[in-house]
Amino acid sequence: TPLILRKLQPHASDPMIQKIIAALHVILDEEIDHVRKGDVWFEYACERVGKSTSSYFEIIEKHYPKSFPRKININCVARAKAGFDKDELARISLTEC
Repeated sequence: TPLILRKLQPHASDPMIQKIIAALHVILDEEIDHVRKGDVWFEYACERVGKSTSSYFEIIEKHYPKSFPRKININCVARAKAGFDKDELARISLTEC
């Protein structure tokens, strides 16, 4: 979403673009909350079975091989707000978070 918002910024004087930008901000805020809730449940599930939350990437790779084929540019601020820690961000991010 931040990339799309940056691309729309030069056209922000257009009333329709303003509505799109506002909608994208709502989506971003709701997505952060959604991911955070999932993170809370993941932490709970790990605690119940005695697994460390750092096992996330091993679990994903086991059940969904090649899910992280390459690092990408991510919204580090939003992911940190959603509960990702520095090690998790470093594992998936092309840039330092």
